[in-house]
Amino acid sequence: FSCGGPPHEPADCAAVDRWNTVVGTSGFWIRSNSKPCPGCRVPIEKNQGCNHMECTSCGFHFCWVCLAPVRSHLEPHFCERYDATTTSENEEERRALFFIDRYMLHGEAETFANNTLGQ
Repeated sequence: FSCGGPPHEPADCAAVDRWNTVVGTSGFWIRSNSKPCPGCRVPIEKNQGCNHMECTSCGFHFCWVCLAPVRSHLEPHFCERYDATTTSENEEERRALFFIDRYMLHGEAETFANNTLGQ
């Protein structure tokens, strides 16, 4: 690879550079670990459990993944929604946050399954 960094196959150097630009921003960690309640905008951190969230400030029930009201889901604990038509000031960062969140949720599910099977 021409970048001189650690191996990053199959991503090319330009893709890794773009990724590091998004992930390296100062507020990225905060934004990737908390979301505003859709009901009252209070920041909420999800540290365990399923995607069905209840805001302790206003009592709003919503999906952690897509922030829609839980009642709009056929299955309240499962979401694969991603609205590619929505635009924002920084679409690349929004997409990165969405897929990082999905990755982390799959890891949590795997850990839970392994712990359950190990008992």
